[in-house]
Amino acid sequence: MDPITKNIDLISLLGFAFCAIACFLAVFFLFKSRFKTNYLWLYLILLLLSTELAYNTLIHSRAIVDYPFFFVSHHYYNLLLYPLFLGFIWQIIGEWQQRRLVFWLAFLAIGLYELFEVIQWLSVSIIEKQQRIQLFYEDRRPGPFNYWRNWKTLIKSVLIPLAFLLPISFIFIQFTQKSAKKADRLLLILMSSVIGLYFFYTQMANWIYQNIYHWNQYSMIEWPTDIIFLSLITCLLSIITLLVNTGTSLFPAPKYARSALDEDQAQVLFQKAHALLQNRKHHLDTGLNIKLLSQELDTNEKYLSQAINQILGISFTQWINTFRVEEAKVQLLQSSNQHLTLEAIGQQCGFRSKSSFFNAFKKITGLTPNAYVKSQDSEF
Repeated sequence: MDPITKNIDLISLLGFAFCAIACFLAVFFLFKSRFKTNYLWLYLILLLLSTELAYNTLIHSRAIVDYPFFFVSHHYYNLLLYPLFLGFIWQIIGEWQQRRLVFWLAFLAIGLYELFEVIQWLSVSIIEKQQRIQLFYEDRRPGPFNYWRNWKTLIKSVLIPLAFLLPISFIFIQFTQKSAKKADRLLLILMSSVIGLYFFYTQMANWIYQNIYHWNQYSMIEWPTDIIFLSLITCLLSIITLLVNTGTSLFPAPKYARSALDEDQAQVLFQKAHALLQNRKHHLDTGLNIKLLSQELDTNEKYLSQAINQILGISFTQWINTFRVEEAKVQLLQSSNQHLTLEAIGQQCGFRSKSSFFNAFKKITGLTPNAYVKSQDSEF
């Protein structure tokens, strides 16, 4: 049995370097935030991608010979990336609380499958793995293997990703059409671009391998090609990670970075404020402001503003207007209010003027009050 020669070239160094950078950033920010952060899923995505990059680099450099325990005889896929992608998108748009059950079910299902595969790998003895590695590097294939010929790989690389990419695409289109915060919209565009690039590459990988192989006749071209691509993706995600944590001009530093209110406290305070408005209808008062509501909740304005911004990603005024618009939708359809002007209905719902009523109503519903009434009439 001939010894396998190591292949530590520039591509291997590139892979190991970006793997180390991604791991460092992910672990550093995870422990710095004590795992309580809106960017938790981003850091976990970075960690998972770095493991995929590390594995490809171990294969290409042939350093896997020294670590046969990690060897698997097929291409490595990180299926857990896709639920994490979706979870992070929900976090950006403020829908994590409503969608977390769906996320955990998807994450658990894929996680159990991945765990089953890990157990299978562990069941293979080190001696057998060493033999497989020897055969693997003998490289008797007539060019790169077409992974789509395997039905398991087809499910992993196409069907499962599509199940997550379809809702991500729908969220992207919906969210970018709204008047969301500029930073959130920009972050969503960047993350969606990275996700799209990752998916597009996995679909085109076989074609890319074959074309590069015709050029250089290196049948194990999959691994160096993947290393270059994954290094690019981890670089982009590392930049995004730094941007959201360092207060650059692209993503301003969090408004409440030095506040003593943590995520759990923000959630409790928000729930109290939400229940108070539902029960006492304070939003119907045109004079309601954040100071008055903070006093009734026995907190300060900064904490209340932070809680609303942290949970929903909107301002106090925008949040109050959602309650007022919901009330207006009810009032507009009541026959007893047909004699009232739209301005009068707006004032009943807490709006100070007709213009503020119209602007808020259209921003939230996408329709003017008159158009909303006509749309409801047409349904009956």
